[in-house]
Amino acid sequence: MSKPIIWLFEKDVFDEGNPEDMARIATGMGDEVHWVGYVPFGGDLRLPPLGKDDCVLAYGTINLARRLLSTSPCSPVAWFDENSLRCSTYLSHWGRHSVQEYVLVTWAELRRQGDMLYDALAEDGCLFFRPDNNLKTFPGKLVPREEFVHWHEMESDCHSPEACSLVMVSRPVNIAEEWRFVVRRGEVISGSFYKQQGRICLNPAWDERARILALEISREPWQPAPIYVLDVCQTRSGDFRLLEIGCVNTAGLYSCDLEKVVSAMRKQAIDELS
Repeated sequence: MSKPIIWLFEKDVFDEGNPEDMARIATGMGDEVHWVGYVPFGGDLRLPPLGKDDCVLAYGTINLARRLLSTSPCSPVAWFDENSLRCSTYLSHWGRHSVQEYVLVTWAELRRQGDMLYDALAEDGCLFFRPDNNLKTFPGKLVPREEFVHWHEMESDCHSPEACSLVMVSRPVNIAEEWRFVVRRGEVISGSFYKQQGRICLNPAWDERARILALEISREPWQPAPIYVLDVCQTRSGDFRLLEIGCVNTAGLYSCDLEKVVSAMRKQAIDELS
């Protein structure tokens, strides 16, 4: 591949400095770097001229990735397959690894079946709700039973989830620590410890047991994308479990080795265009 990769970094999305460091790394590798301003509510993106033969990689919000994938003539842009990143999809393959004990219910039916769900799954009178999709349709939240109706009404007013959209309803789990790993083609490229007792706590080190689980999942027959991020947690009872997955182009990378991540993204892009 003779032409340089064109990187599109979105401004003012991540505040830990990783996009700036990634841009410096990409420039040092001979790539072309451009910065894109965040444009809410579907406004026009100001992009450099792009051709169908250009190799473009984006890093920023989910909104940027989705818009580029729907409008850009280039590839790969981002490894963001909405169906593969749904809980209902990846847990159909990896459910035995999941930390969640859960059911999936449509948004409309959630209100009607609320009492039954609390009776069946609640811990200390609470349930955890999150959208099935990876689009942050509404924020995941722990909701006490007495606040459920108000919460459902508020989210309906604020975020207007579609009536048939699926919601993951799960029993609350006490999570002690969390790690994020970048996975590519059956290998763990890098990882970072990022949360302890619910608080952000960055560290490039990881517990080897967390990495081993990430590696095991990365070598399952089904994979959501050739490169993606995978979160592993340790419960307060000591178990290491799958927490969730995400798109490498839109996920925070915390204290991951950015040179390894940028190299892996470049290699995957080049392989796909070879």
